[in-house]
Amino acid sequence: MNPYKIYVLYYSKRASDLSQYMEGDTTKAPMEAAYYMWVVTNGEHTVAVDLGFKEDVGHRRDRPWIAPPGALYDAIKIDPKSVLHVVVTHMHWDHCGNYDMFPNARIYVQERELAFWTGANLQQWKASVEEADLVALLRLHFKGRLGLTTGIQEIVPGVKVHHVGGHTRGIQVVQAETAHGAAVVASDAVKLYRNLKENVPSPKGHDVPEMLQGYKLIRGMLAKEELLLPGHDATVMKRLPLVDDHVALAQ
Repeated sequence: MNPYKIYVLYYSKRASDLSQYMEGDTTKAPMEAAYYMWVVTNGEHTVAVDLGFKEDVGHRRDRPWIAPPGALYDAIKIDPKSVLHVVVTHMHWDHCGNYDMFPNARIYVQERELAFWTGANLQQWKASVEEADLVALLRLHFKGRLGLTTGIQEIVPGVKVHHVGGHTRGIQVVQAETAHGAAVVASDAVKLYRNLKENVPSPKGHDVPEMLQGYKLIRGMLAKEELLLPGHDATVMKRLPLVDDHVALAQ
């Protein structure tokens, strides 16, 4: 099996402060929050990770695109129509929007994540999802294109999803075997490098003890800390080599 490369597609950003990402922070130090999609590929298998949000949703929520996702796929010479596997780490609005870019893909989400957003909790938490995205995923489920994962599951050889919970009821991370060992696309299970390094959870999580347990699980999955890919840390684009203005590469 050829080792995997992981492309980080940086498509949006917003001005924020540290208190939004580090529980207990009182400095409110200004920071930039980045929004990413990821592509795990070894030339034989390709797995897209997360779908980002649609352009109109970004404008409405004050997070305009800085680069169209389609153009970023063009930059890495991968046609989304050729992608057969998409992992949605969780169903928050900024992670499951551009499903129509991948008409031939099976979309994998943890069964407990889908159950949460279609159950009694929706009314309390509905600001975190887009109605159109939730309905679209249910339609894909009806058509047999939703892959419901439970716990740990191999998607293609060398790429696994792991349920970790914490941020949402069913958030999952993606582990991929690279030339330097196992990398983890953590998405919002670890929003910033500092969350994992300092063992400090991000605020407003579904279950804080579960989030901290997830950090422990992720540490155990990683070959080394440099192979962590957090969900919203803008310094990813400085730590990793760039292959385009808005594309970084982990390998």
